This record gives sequence, structure tokens and C-alpha cells, in this order.
Amino acid sequence: MPNWCVTDIEVSGKKDELSKLYDLIKTWGSKSLDGDSNEDYCFFRFKDVVELTDIVKYAEIFTEDKLNSLSIRGNLEDMQIQKDGSLLIRVSSPWNPMLLMWIRIFDKYLTDYTMYYMSEESGEDIYITNNPKYIGTYNFDVKDYDSLEEKLGKGNVPETESYVSEKRIIEIFQNLLESELNDIDELITKFNSSYFIDDISINKFDFVPIEDILQKRNY
Repeated sequence: MPNWCVTDIEVSGKKDELSKLYDLIKTWGSKSLDGDSNEDYCFFRFKDVVELTDIVKYAEIFTEDKLNSLSIRGNLEDMQIQKDGSLLIRVSSPWNPMLLMWIRIFDKYLTDYTMYYMSEESGEDIYITNNPKYIGTYNFDVKDYDSLEEKLGKGNVPETESYVSEKRIIEIFQNLLESELNDIDELITKFNSSYFIDDISINKFDFVPIEDILQKRNY
């Protein structure tokens, strides 16, 4: 069984083109599945799994020979038009982000666009992005609330937080470890040797350009 990598792809460009592409992807996914939509939020989630192979097939971005040579696996989870008009697509794929198929789709159906991605796969500690909003941010996850509550006392367990700044992580660790250290690396080293290590995970989003992703996975 693979470890599943969840990737959010955010693409901005001409709003009318993005809206048309949004409708097209709904159509491609609905050729084999019925879907529910909430037009108030421009949100669409399929009732069942939509395989990326179907999206690739209906988008007609690869020749049949090329398509047959690729081992495309993964699912389209959901998508939405955001308030700023950008299109957000969430996909899952084995082990690593799968980006080339989406680049091919955007190249075919959009005249001008900017694409950001953000991927998480906890099994291999993959937390990567090219989005300036998230580079260098952290996920702070309480994995075992009961164990942590037993150690810290009721009402003292920190909340799980996503995409938080280094400054915020320093504050959390200073409180958790009762430390006056101000260096994030020193605090993480102290945390790694503490008895909280099995109760909490912390992961930093590193910058990895799309070009580097494509070198590892050419579809």
C-alpha cells in the first residue's frame, strides 16, 4: 500500500477561463460519477472517488501511446473557485505530488496562469510548497491528546495549528518546554529529547520548485 500524498493546487489567471475549466473538470469527473455541488460557495465534491486517469483521458492531454506508458494513480478529491477567482484543486497521489498532468491541462485550457502547489505526505515527512504564503510555516499537530493532558494537566494542552509562523512555534515550545530559548533549532532539539516527542509532531514546509518535482515524476 502506498503512502498517499495530498496536494492542493492553486491556479490563478483569467476568471472566465478558470470558471470554464472548473465546469470542464466537473464534467470529466461526472462522466462516470454523479456529484453534489454548492453553487453558493462555488464548491464541488464528487460522491465517490474520481481517478486521475479519467481526468487525463477526458482532458486529452497525452497521446494514447503516452497515456498507456504512464502509471497514473491517484484521485481528484475536491475543488472550488475561491473568493479571489482562483481555482483550488485537491488531489491525492502515491508517495509524491503529481503535477505534470495539471500543467498540461492548464497549458491547454488557460492562456495565462500562475500555479502554486502545497503537498503533505507524513509517512516520508514530505511537507513542500512553492507558495510564498506557506514557505517556512509549520504544522503543529497534537497526536495523542490524552497522553499530553496527563502530562500537562487538564486545560493546558496546546491546540493543533496549521501553517503557523516560526515566531508562533517558538512561543508554543517555550510554553510547552518551560524554556527561555529563542532559537527555533535549539527548541526543536530540546523538544526531540523531551517526553512529549510521541504526543506531538511538528513539520516545516520547505520550498521546492515545480521543476524539481517534475524531475522525480514526469506525469
